[in-house]
Amino acid sequence: MKIESPAFTINDFRGVAEELAGTEQRWLAERLERASNEMLELASHIPDEAATDEGEWNAKEILAHIAVASQGWGAIGYMLARGRTTDLAAQDVIRQRDPIAMASMSQPVADLARQAATAHQRTIKYLRSAPASEYLNRFTWEFGEGSADFIFRIMLTAHLEQHVAQLAEVLGANSVGEDPSKQPAQAGA
Repeated sequence: MKIESPAFTINDFRGVAEELAGTEQRWLAERLERASNEMLELASHIPDEAATDEGEWNAKEILAHIAVASQGWGAIGYMLARGRTTDLAAQDVIRQRDPIAMASMSQPVADLARQAATAHQRTIKYLRSAPASEYLNRFTWEFGEGSADFIFRIMLTAHLEQHVAQLAEVLGANSVGEDPSKQPAQAGA
């Protein structure tokens, strides 16, 4: 093996880190696309039901939440990554979420699913084309310093995956990515 470390500079390290971040971006775009496709499949089974006031969200409420969260976190991640804003008031974002989702409950299920999928596609396109330096862009918020990759990875993609699994559970379907060996056996199978 050729020994390179003595000549390795901080700029070399930055280049390696950005290359790895670019790899993560591509994988994240694939995860987001899978979750979005699963959401669309599940949405085709969601009844057009009214909002509930008690207990757990129904399937349409989950989808409305997905649509609002996907649009919001995708746009916020993009603005932070592009440096259009360097501060995030996450508490304000969360406070706006539920009233917007409740207002969207009057829309048909297909429209909610389409809005969410459109937001996902915008973010996927950005993740596949953006330089890694943007993906790693820093910002400040209530928790101190953060980076755009956290918003894309956790607040958007992992958040979507969590609610897609919740939607699958409410609808009685298996979620993509779940381990089939951990599913209960079918009666008579």
